[in-house]
Amino acid sequence: MPAIATHQGATKLPEQEQDQSEIALKLLAEGIAAFLKFLLGWQLPGRGNQSWICLHAMLSKRGNRIAEHFFAESIVIGKTLEDLAGGVGGNVALDHDAFLTVWCWGTLAALIAGHKAGRQLMAGRWRRCSVLFLEPREQLDFDPSGLLQGQLGLSARVEWVALAPHTGVEVVLTDAEVAALGRIGETLWLAEDRLAKLADADVLQSLRDKGLLVGDSAMGDAPSINDATVRETYWRPVSALMHMFTRWHARDAEAARRHSNFRALEDMVQAYGPPPPHFHVRTDAIALQALPAARSLPGDDVLARRVTCRNFESAQALPMLDMATLLYRVFGAQGIEQVAEGASAVKKNSPSGGALHPIEAYVLVRGVEGLAVGLYHYNVGSHALHLLRPMAEEEAAQLALLFVAGQDYFASAPVIVAMCARFRRSFWKYRNHGKAWRALLLETGHLSQNLYLTATELGLGAFVTAAINDADIEEALGLDPLQEGPMAVCGFGVRGRQRESVEFDPNAKVWSGDQQNQILAT
Repeated sequence: MPAIATHQGATKLPEQEQDQSEIALKLLAEGIAAFLKFLLGWQLPGRGNQSWICLHAMLSKRGNRIAEHFFAESIVIGKTLEDLAGGVGGNVALDHDAFLTVWCWGTLAALIAGHKAGRQLMAGRWRRCSVLFLEPREQLDFDPSGLLQGQLGLSARVEWVALAPHTGVEVVLTDAEVAALGRIGETLWLAEDRLAKLADADVLQSLRDKGLLVGDSAMGDAPSINDATVRETYWRPVSALMHMFTRWHARDAEAARRHSNFRALEDMVQAYGPPPPHFHVRTDAIALQALPAARSLPGDDVLARRVTCRNFESAQALPMLDMATLLYRVFGAQGIEQVAEGASAVKKNSPSGGALHPIEAYVLVRGVEGLAVGLYHYNVGSHALHLLRPMAEEEAAQLALLFVAGQDYFASAPVIVAMCARFRRSFWKYRNHGKAWRALLLETGHLSQNLYLTATELGLGAFVTAAINDADIEEALGLDPLQEGPMAVCGFGVRGRQRESVEFDPNAKVWSGDQQNQILAT
């Protein structure tokens, strides 16, 4: 799959944006100067040129965010007028009331001038989206003429499919659109007149409609805003593609399995042959070293009883203390230490890349003693649940089934936890990093195993699944998938007394009795 666009531009401000920033800031300064001259007959003190008023802004603000920062720059303007009031750089002296009047009106003039300058620069500015992959995808069509000639009766054609994480949808492109995208960069802004030299107007409009040609996020359209989020979150392009295009919406995994040709593992073996062997042996090994038998450890029993639970006692509420204990041991902060000014490292019971711990726990409660049914967020700092959305039991049951993509044996758990990653938290340190997204997957696995072990120690059943409806979870929680999204769903609760759904327990540590009618081991 060839990549047309790779990653976000470097942090150095491109020359074009530097020029645009300087132009806009000079316009702002000139607007203030004109206002002061008109109101008071002032001539600004000689400090090189009139843009000295906004020197701080010119050094620190990006050109494509000029309008958004003009209000903050009123502080610079105020300081300048304060200097003038005190006679710094000139012979002007103002009393307090006059100074406040000039400051207020000067700030207003600056905002007006700055807004106009910023809007002039942002209007009609376009560039290609920051991350874009193109796939030449083959399509097979029925060809009756070929069938009559003794051939397969199929014809093949190739079409270009655009995959852009900020849209999350596949888009078919024409050859002309592909060519245009190859001529338009993802870093520098291009005005309408420059774009017109690169492609026909209808091609450019089609690329805008498909969200692949984006304007400044201040324009307010979804593709431009989402593309700005991809850039500002420091996504690795391939990771962003994988994340956004592997999400499910309203899938029913169990219904799909029931309607497939493979109702059981035997069907797959018959169709595909046996899977690769469980135990891998390297035939190129030059020696074999036998190992002594493993010694017994206190945690062996908990590990032996760690079995994925598919049979929950939905009628029996979970004690709140058990739920609180599990959440604290798995997701809670065990310690915190300031490692830099404004930055702290949190100690939890599982490892995390950079000690950032960006995985959040969103808890769907259906059956916990003393706790209302609803959707909660576990606040790590205060070890408390924040209610996000109360709901009736029927609504919670439907949402649970939607979360786990129709796996009803998991949906019956009294507590379901959506583990969601705050991508900006992780990517703040690991910017555009090839391993950052993989580290989030690893951390999700660490947390789920700790949940299994803690639940087992408490005498509870637990599960984890990656077959989830990501988009529906995001909608229920109000998440922007480019900034925060579910990685997996786990759950826990009291085990059912009767085994109705299959569970893999070959050593009979959890279930005992006749294989056709197993009961919970005591």
